[in-house]
Amino acid sequence: MACPSHYVKKTFQNPNAIKGYFELMLSTPHAWDYEELGVVIDNCNDLVHRNGFTLADEPVHIWPERVPDAILRVSGFIEAAAETLLQEDARFRDDGDCF
Repeated sequence: MACPSHYVKKTFQNPNAIKGYFELMLSTPHAWDYEELGVVIDNCNDLVHRNGFTLADEPVHIWPERVPDAILRVSGFIEAAAETLLQEDARFRDDGDCF
């Protein structure tokens, strides 16, 4: 069953919602670093939804050094998620095919 697109758009802007979604959907134990992803999501929300200001009304500053840091945070989360999803696939697959 696919998620409605409006739910996906709302869910993936909130690290707690992402955590709840995958904890509900996966049977494979996982220890993903949602806080690392949350830093990037919060910065994105500050820039996109709050016109470059934090919830505390402080301006958000983007420096070139922050871009590689954000990429590393997201990449780390993706790698951990991919490993878990492959384990989840292997747990329920019985035909030997790869995911």
